[in-house]
Order: sequence, then C-alpha cells, then structure tokens
Amino acid sequence: MTVTGASTAFYQMLLAAQMAAPTTELLVPSLRMLIGGGAPCPPEVHKQVREHLRVPVVHAYGMTEAPMICVSEATDTDEQLANSAGRPIPGSQVRIGANGEIELRGANLTPGYLQHDQWADALTADGWFRSGDRGHLRPDGRIVVTGRTKDLIIRKGENVAPDEIENELLAHPLVDEIAVLGQPDELRGELVCAVVRRSPRHRAVTLDELCTFLDQRGLMKQKWPERLVLVDEFPLTGLGKVAKSELARQIAGGTR
Repeated sequence: MTVTGASTAFYQMLLAAQMAAPTTELLVPSLRMLIGGGAPCPPEVHKQVREHLRVPVVHAYGMTEAPMICVSEATDTDEQLANSAGRPIPGSQVRIGANGEIELRGANLTPGYLQHDQWADALTADGWFRSGDRGHLRPDGRIVVTGRTKDLIIRKGENVAPDEIENELLAHPLVDEIAVLGQPDELRGELVCAVVRRSPRHRAVTLDELCTFLDQRGLMKQKWPERLVLVDEFPLTGLGKVAKSELARQIAGGTR
C-alpha cells in the first residue's frame, strides 16, 4: 500500500498505532502519502504524521452539496499542506461571507434540494450557497477551513472558536485526541469544555496542565477550558468526524 485515503480520525488512529509500536520501524513502510477529507486536519496532526509516519497529508475540502470544492497537491509545501485545504478546483467559486462563513457557487454545486424551501433558505440574497463551515482565504488563494458555524461557543457574549483551542492543545504531549465544545452555563451562557480521549501511552492530562499550556502559547484566558472530561472513545459520524452533538449529550451533567 502506497497511498490511502480517509478522514482525520483515521490519520490519528494510524498515528496512535505507530507511536505505540515497540520500535521506530514503520508499520506501513510502503506508505508514501495520506489523502482525504471529511473534516479539517489540524496542523499538529500533519506535523505528527510527517514526524512519525514520514509521509505528507494531502487534504481536500468538499461536502454532499459540492463533493469537491478545493484540493491540495502532492507538490505543495509542508506549510501549505498543514495550514490549508488547497485551492478551489476549476469551476468552483469560493468567498467568505458574513461571520466568516464559506460561501460557494459553480458547476460543482448541486442544483438544489427536493425541498425547494430548504434550498432557498440555504442561499444568500445574491445566490451563493451558505456552506455552514467557517474559514478564510489566504493571499495565495488557498482556503483554510476552521470549523462549523454551529459549533461556535458563545461565552459571555463572545464567540469562541473550538477549533482554535483544539489546534493548540493537540501540541500538548499528553493529548492525542481532543474535542472542544460548549456546555450550557447560567452565568456565562456557555462554558468551554475540553474532552480528551484517554491513551494507554501516557497518564491523563489535568485541566490545570491544559490551561498552563495555553497560557504559555499565548491564548487569551477567556478561551481556556473551564471543564475537562476524559473519555475512552469519541462517538463518530459515518465520515469519521467527531459527532459533537452526541458527545455533548453523553457528557451532559457528568463530572470528571
């Protein structure tokens, strides 16, 4: 096997297996490249894949309504691969709309839904499709997908992007996989909750350690997690994404 494609969750499982191996020998020495999509690939995951699996992650961005929107190339630099999902494909138009939402139009976009009223609601006044994803365009034309608009945490009236916190904490040596989400709170509206998967490779991280790490990396204090939950597994969607709504339901009211 030289090339395989899947989602970020697969990359992380392959990484975990390699890092748990008793020697530094590659588990899949023939592997030359990982390709895929389905969910944003944090820069830290690309870095770890490069370090431990010794191959690049060539990521793409698409959705049911537009199966291929933009794509990276094997010739891209590590910086470009780690920090973007590539450039829009020919015929695909991408812009950033209100509140940082990615908007689309072009030949790659579905002509509509069977439920015409739902399709009308999904379009802007000038006919662009609202993707439900947040992101931004780089000066070099590459697109950066940062997360879902519905996943934004509103803490004391301020928007907190969970992906920003996740990307920072993935660099912590005691964090292999993490999901950050908002939980209802009477005083704040929502509080920031970090959910970390337990790992057999090391002891469990503490909330104080996470906050100290974020402080050292310069993340504003209002974005630090106020609760930590440890889990054995994350619920996943059919595409291998963390099912955050199901995860929130599972941990609601619990303490760790």
